[in-house]
Amino acid sequence: MSRRLKVVQWTTGKTGSAAVRGMVGHPVIDLVGCFAYSDDKVGRDVGELCGIDPIGVVATDDVEALLALEPDCVSYMAYRPDFDHLERILESGSSVVATMYMLAGHGYGEEPTRRLREACLRGGTSLYASGIYPGHAAMVALSASAMCSRVERLSILESLDIQGYANEQMFRAQGFDLGFRVEFGIANADTDFGFMTVQEGHIAAFKGTVFGEKDGRSIIECSFVWKLGEDMTPNWPVTHGYVIELDGVPGVRVRLEPQGDHLDGTVTTAMPVVNAIPMVCAAPPGIVNQMDLPFVRAAGQFRP
Repeated sequence: MSRRLKVVQWTTGKTGSAAVRGMVGHPVIDLVGCFAYSDDKVGRDVGELCGIDPIGVVATDDVEALLALEPDCVSYMAYRPDFDHLERILESGSSVVATMYMLAGHGYGEEPTRRLREACLRGGTSLYASGIYPGHAAMVALSASAMCSRVERLSILESLDIQGYANEQMFRAQGFDLGFRVEFGIANADTDFGFMTVQEGHIAAFKGTVFGEKDGRSIIECSFVWKLGEDMTPNWPVTHGYVIELDGVPGVRVRLEPQGDHLDGTVTTAMPVVNAIPMVCAAPPGIVNQMDLPFVRAAGQFRP
């Protein structure tokens, strides 16, 4: 980049906090503002909200004051999208990167997608959504495919014990600790994880696959195993990361796994978005996806 980019962080939940920590000291990004939904966060230093030393940026709920900073990009990581906010941001001249992958397509419906696309065109801005899965893990799979002369099947498995990601709101929205009528992993006893309790007989794990077929044969598969703890029936093993397999010539397997105890889902979700900011700011107006950008990487992030 020929200049530094001004960025506003939109919310400081778990993923948003990881994004802030990734921006501090970034070679081309200056964090200039932060939006907070919670009243108790307004007026507080963003660094303190995100578990680091103060950085001299104060959180606010004043949307117009943040847009008056004329940010190049907003890192949008709200729990659910506020389309009025997103439309206002995009038409103001600020691009948006987000961890809500459905914003990249029509997951929220045709009308919100139309509003966002037209806001991009009015503002001359771009909207990009990614994360780790769906998101960057798929790009790793495509990169690995460059070694193959023939690909017959591509599969990606996300397999995690997610108790290290203490997010009760998200887990309950996904169905953990609900009653059940189909086969899931079921808790054998009440289990207290510190941030939430899963009751005996309630859901403690999910396992499933989304796949695409051609001529009756599955050729693209995205699978997941999510579990909380170990005391459940059935108790599926997890790989603590991602397994990417390409059946073909040659067959290829790639594993993305932690070097420590667990893969920090907040960092791996936030950073594929943060590291894409320079490329998104340089992209043509509209909703862009990973295939519209250069390969996202940690350019300039090698630091002693």
